[in-house]
Amino acid sequence: MSAQPNYLKEIYRDIEVSWLSELDGGGRSFGQAYLQVVKEMFGKVGRAYEFCSGPAFIGFSLLAEGLCESLCLSDINPKAVAAVQDTINRHGLQDRVQVYLSDGLSAIPASEKWDLVVSNPPHFEVSTEEEYTSNIRLNDQHWRIHEEFYANVEPHLTERGSILMQENHLGSEASTFAHMVAGAGLETIDSFMCQSPQRGILDVYFYIWIQRQGGDLRMRRESHPRFVFNEPEKLALSTASELRPALALSSWKQYRIQAANSTAETIPIVVYQRRYGLVWRQLLCPIMTVAPASSATSAILRFGPGTYQVRGGSTVLANLTVAA
Repeated sequence: MSAQPNYLKEIYRDIEVSWLSELDGGGRSFGQAYLQVVKEMFGKVGRAYEFCSGPAFIGFSLLAEGLCESLCLSDINPKAVAAVQDTINRHGLQDRVQVYLSDGLSAIPASEKWDLVVSNPPHFEVSTEEEYTSNIRLNDQHWRIHEEFYANVEPHLTERGSILMQENHLGSEASTFAHMVAGAGLETIDSFMCQSPQRGILDVYFYIWIQRQGGDLRMRRESHPRFVFNEPEKLALSTASELRPALALSSWKQYRIQAANSTAETIPIVVYQRRYGLVWRQLLCPIMTVAPASSATSAILRFGPGTYQVRGGSTVLANLTVAA
């Protein structure tokens, strides 16, 4: 008989979630933004489902905050399902929470019906099986996980059920999944980022709100002041300029950086944030690389309030001041 894993614990009110470091795909960090979004959009729902749940940080936090009455969870990883089952057993949640070991939705009973589906799925498309298996938390081979999810989720939605997916602009945009959504008899209501009051955030996470085709749900943008909907503005920067522009931006907008590289070297474009008025800290990995004598455009970005630099290699391309 194998020994019980030495689980770490993450506490959401009266629920202590069991987890292992190898199972965390971001649900403990950026995934917790779901609480604000679900509360603002839906208030409280009946049954929620977290797809690709891992230890179910998102699902259990929704349950702990009273944002759903019951919970369905699933993951392809037996270790994740075992961790979820440990949480269920320790808290006596068997009557409110069910978990399934499932490749996509293949092992989910037809009787499962959900008012809200949430997920922080693998965010990056890869081409090979080796790339996929090297990190199943991050990688989706040819978007197979997404394709199969959208193809099979509609029968599990209640009459006015919603899907609210959290994706990453460094890996996709809402248009990436548009054909999957439409082909499954679903429609996208809207996509948006969520403004956070925290300083020093370079945000790349966005949400896609989906329902059945012909449904009566609509996004009233004016009712959601924390959501960021605008078309991204382009910041044109160049290594050839001797003047480093000082740009005033807003945390309530979305941006793309267009960088022109006049050098003979490939350069990474990196964003740094000034910490405590003294130290520059790199945010994320390079947001893109630009080949010699060419230009490139970044994914959509949202800057939290603060002071930033955009650097091409070791060269400062622009100084940014972002107002709340």
